[in-house]
Amino acid sequence: VRNTKPPMGKSPARPLAWRMSPEEYAEYMGVSRTTVYRMLKTGRIVDALKFGSQWRINPDSPVR
Repeated sequence: VRNTKPPMGKSPARPLAWRMSPEEYAEYMGVSRTTVYRMLKTGRIVDALKFGSQWRINPDSPVR
């Protein structure tokens, strides 16, 4: 039986389905989609992942 608990001090990764698309994030934050893509390009959204051409953003991510 494998230990399914994460190592001490580590939190389990959140599933990608929980993350938002840039369009969903724009609506959630009350800004335009263009603004979100500009923020992604310049690295202002801290917790964002890119898979191929698709972005996924943690809605709790701090913005610089």
